[in-house]
Amino acid sequence: MSARRHLLAALLALCSARPVSAAPSPYDPARFAFPGAVPSPATAASAALVGADRWVTPVAGGNPAAAPEAQVIVLSPLLQRISRQDLSAANRDFSQTTAFLDAASGQWAVRSGDWSLRLEASQPVLRRETSTFSVGLGDGGPPPAQVQVDAESRELRAGLIVGRTIGDWRLGLAGEWTRRDDRLATTEVSGSPDAGQRTLTFDGASVGGALGAMWSRTPAARWGTEVGATLRHVGAIDAPFESESDLLSGRTTAAGEATRDATWEAGLGMRLTVDERGGHAWASLEARGAERWSGLGLETRAASGWRIGYSYRDARTPWTLRLGFGQDVQPGTPEPRATAVGLGLGWQDGDFGVDLGATHRSVRRGDAPTEGDIRLVASVTIGL
Repeated sequence: MSARRHLLAALLALCSARPVSAAPSPYDPARFAFPGAVPSPATAASAALVGADRWVTPVAGGNPAAAPEAQVIVLSPLLQRISRQDLSAANRDFSQTTAFLDAASGQWAVRSGDWSLRLEASQPVLRRETSTFSVGLGDGGPPPAQVQVDAESRELRAGLIVGRTIGDWRLGLAGEWTRRDDRLATTEVSGSPDAGQRTLTFDGASVGGALGAMWSRTPAARWGTEVGATLRHVGAIDAPFESESDLLSGRTTAAGEATRDATWEAGLGMRLTVDERGGHAWASLEARGAERWSGLGLETRAASGWRIGYSYRDARTPWTLRLGFGQDVQPGTPEPRATAVGLGLGWQDGDFGVDLGATHRSVRRGDAPTEGDIRLVASVTIGL
């Protein structure tokens, strides 16, 4: 049985004390993106490079071996817009919330001699959307159902990271706390006895950690190279769920335990200096383990991604230009493939810097029109 069928069967059973056929599921993979998610950028530079810098720079949630140049604070708000072209093409009177303002990451970092310390928090999984529509394209039959879909999935990761330089190498160790919080809801207005509101919520936390290593050789000279690798363990998340259906035909509730099994993440990245005046090429590969939600009967396969990017800053100016391109593949999810492009601009004056970066992903969802996912991130860096 496919992952989607497992999910529908499990949630149908969870949300009704009556026979499954009498109470539709609150969750439809055609309307939601859970399970699975593309990585959300932690900083404006990562948004512009579509994450190609994640394993070789001190990005929150990246490589624990990457070292800051000095003591800094980095704050990064995020604006997210989801464009559900699949829903608008298959239904009428479609509208959606234009965008949501949220937080991408925050970081405090200090370096002293060969040692560095970072305290950081980021949201590697972040998706919010609200849309309303009239079901179907119209065929002269009875008035269509009016549906509103509300979805929010977020994963907050906070960590304490220690790193040390040993010759051409840097090693890093991170202790991390991860919290997952999801709310999926649909509201239907129609003459059906099954019209009403259906809501599924679950949240939980776990502890884990990451190991990182970096190697560099004359990074400021032409053809100078930095290479970084990371292996992360995310502990099992016990997420008690609550499902509620408040329908014209009656109200039912259910509760239980939805556990996301422990999983892993690995990344390999490189930065190559192609012009000693300030031109750098970036490349990275990453993989994430299968996602298994015990208790929901849901499982996806391992995900992977690749990114390339280029940045340029002439030392005589305060400006940095960045661009990137990449792809994510996450089999067994409602959105199995996404192609990303990024663009950004940065300004630096001494210990103070402001960066803007945007990632636009074209998301494939079966044979439906391509969905759009835009993340606009601003980062403010303050030297201390």
